Amino acid sequence: MLPLPSPADAPSAAPWGLRWGRFAAVVAIAAVVWLQVLPRLATWPAVQERIARHERLEINPGAIYYTESDATRQALIGLQSAQRRNASAWGLPAGAQLRNQ
Repeated sequence: MLPLPSPADAPSAAPWGLRWGRFAAVVAIAAVVWLQVLPRLATWPAVQERIARHERLEINPGAIYYTESDATRQALIGLQSAQRRNASAWGLPAGAQLRNQ
C-alpha cells in the first residue's frame, strides 16, 4: 500500500487574504457586467428589436434553447450535408442514413 502524503508535503495554498481578494475581484467583475455592461447592451437597436419582438410574440426568452435559433438550424443543415457527402470523414459508416430534423 502506498503511504499517504503528509500535510507538510502538500503545496502551500494561497494565503487567506489573497483567496478573499480573488473572490472579491470575481464578484466585482460579475457586478460590473450585470449592472453596467448588460443594461448598456439592452440599449442597442438590435437588442431592443429582439426584446420588442419577443414581447410582441409573447416569447419567454428564458425558455429559448440554442437549437431554436435560425443560425443553429442553418448550421445543422450544412453539417448534415457535409456528413452525407463524406460520411467516413465524420466516423460514420459508408452509406449511413442521416435523418432530417
